[in-house]
Amino acid sequence: MTLRADVVNADLTISMGVRKFACLVGQGKTNSGIIETVDIGIPVEEFGRQNKKKIYIPEAKDLKCFIPVRKKNSNKYTNGKLFILAGSEGFTGAAYLCSLSALRTGCGAVILGIPSALNTVMERKTTEVITLPLQGKKYFNGDAYKGIQDKLKWADAVLIGPGIGRNPETLALVRNVYTNTGKNIVLDADGIFAFRGNPELLKRRRGKTVLTPHYGEFAGLLGISVEDLKKDLYNISLNFAREFKVILVLKNSPTVITDGRYFIVNPTGSENLATVGTGDVLAGITAGLLASNHTAWGSALLAVYLHGLCGDMLYSEQGSSSTIASDLIEKIQFAKKNILDS
Repeated sequence: MTLRADVVNADLTISMGVRKFACLVGQGKTNSGIIETVDIGIPVEEFGRQNKKKIYIPEAKDLKCFIPVRKKNSNKYTNGKLFILAGSEGFTGAAYLCSLSALRTGCGAVILGIPSALNTVMERKTTEVITLPLQGKKYFNGDAYKGIQDKLKWADAVLIGPGIGRNPETLALVRNVYTNTGKNIVLDADGIFAFRGNPELLKRRRGKTVLTPHYGEFAGLLGISVEDLKKDLYNISLNFAREFKVILVLKNSPTVITDGRYFIVNPTGSENLATVGTGDVLAGITAGLLASNHTAWGSALLAVYLHGLCGDMLYSEQGSSSTIASDLIEKIQFAKKNILDS
């Protein structure tokens, strides 16, 4: 979508019948200001029939069914087992944020695989998370795979990527783990970078995959510019998810989610989320839900909505520029309740 030089920079946009896609994403969102939808006498059902592109905006009531409900006789291992491969020197914070987020979301047990030299600091930071020191001092090397195999069998879902770094040995390990397990996987950050130049490898697995890149990471995976992505966001995203059989969570303002059939525009989230580490929290929420409810599509939709709602709660308390990523973790419990009460 190319923005014309004479476009109106509105404070308020009146949208007839339904909200318009061009006003929800990119520069159109900025220029539209507050969007108010007005009834023009056309039944809602008719808009649904005409929605050939299957673009939707979810509400909390649509998503609460994906929040796992624990059975009274459950235990930590029946409430979701998540294995995480994250962290490298200088990026232990990413491992911390995603693992704690998964637990707070409701996952029963989280094992965090971390390079051995970083294990001591992670044990001090993550009281409730089980740490697994693996081969590699400052980053994972190929020998780490031996220690990972048993945990892949144990886990209900796997998260790969937050803070993992771009060392060639680490990236080769990521590809090895990804293509040799049938478990559902959330692939984030440098876990996605590992497939640059060879995205076809993403197809080589049996389980479900949720990818959580921002625009730059996704454009890099495709070998295109961010500007080219923005110009044809809908078709590029939808076609990629369909071709590679993944669920794509494309992080931006707003974040969009597609499985190659439906295209969902997330309504929650504010500019206070534009700070380091918030993507790690989203990855942890997504993976925690996936381990608990085993539903990749529902986990992706709920995670993005929940993450954005946490941000909105903090925005009302802190304003637009004082939120840090760890603040979000403490809001997860309240955001979940808000959705359940909708």
